[in-house]
Amino acid sequence: MHLITRRGGLIPTTVRSAGTAATEGAPASIETAEALRSVGVKPLAHRSRALTPGLVAGAQIIYVMTPSHLHAVRAMDPSAAARAVLLDPLGDVPDPIGMVQEVYNQTAHRLAELISTRLEELDA
Repeated sequence: MHLITRRGGLIPTTVRSAGTAATEGAPASIETAEALRSVGVKPLAHRSRALTPGLVAGAQIIYVMTPSHLHAVRAMDPSAAARAVLLDPLGDVPDPIGMVQEVYNQTAHRLAELISTRLEELDA
């Protein structure tokens, strides 16, 4: 939402985050909060959420981080195949879990760039 707000947020938008293997209700890690701060985002009281058929059905577009996530979305709802795409068309965005803070920060910066690019595509 931070990047959408910075871009003007003229179109009503709902952004949701969910994981194909997420533990429901877990707070963001300390490393994640610090990585968000490194890209100028104030961490909020985020809780993890598992991807559900309802979330998939209600989404106009679904950005995923890896091909395995793409497969999981398509397996959950084959009708979502055309709406589910890799956030990075050139490959994976690996999960930094268990890595050092610098990897979290690098991932946050990469995600910010990829999200900005995708928002520009939606504007076009």
